[in-house]
Amino acid sequence: MKIAIVGAGAMGCLYGAKLSAVPANEVFLIDVWKEHIDMICKNGLQMEENGELLTYKNVTAACDAESVGTCDLAIVFVKSTLTEQAVKSNRAIFGPQTTALTLQNGLGNIDIICNEIGAENVIAGTTAHGATMLGPGKMRHAGSGKTIIGELDGIHSSRVEKARRIFGGCRIGYGYLR
Repeated sequence: MKIAIVGAGAMGCLYGAKLSAVPANEVFLIDVWKEHIDMICKNGLQMEENGELLTYKNVTAACDAESVGTCDLAIVFVKSTLTEQAVKSNRAIFGPQTTALTLQNGLGNIDIICNEIGAENVIAGTTAHGATMLGPGKMRHAGSGKTIIGELDGIHSSRVEKARRIFGGCRIGYGYLR
């Protein structure tokens, strides 16, 4: 599956690292922080977890969504105040069949994303994982928890089931929104 993560901060990097560990996934981190992106491209994404320093080399980092192209799944992980700008400036990753998943904190993100790409392409959720940036190209997985996602109307769908399998395959805890 081709997966883009818009926002390569601590949480975006955590999900990018975990998702890239599954060989069937092609994962792209997209961010405007050039020094961070360059460091990931040069050394891989480094993550401290349970006292170990792990390096994820199967994640691709980019500042330009055009170079990534249309994805199957786009996870939005920017700060809420940047949601509209981030979706608009990364429009190239959103195709008619792309599922956009917001796992952001804050209110209004779902509506903003729906306005930009259409509600039929959006699912939402929350996560209890924690992460901290340590510097360009390096972060810490600071706590584990469930990731809960679902359709906006609460119906169980095949795309939510597909996301469940993808997250389960990389050990990111998962549950359903009800």
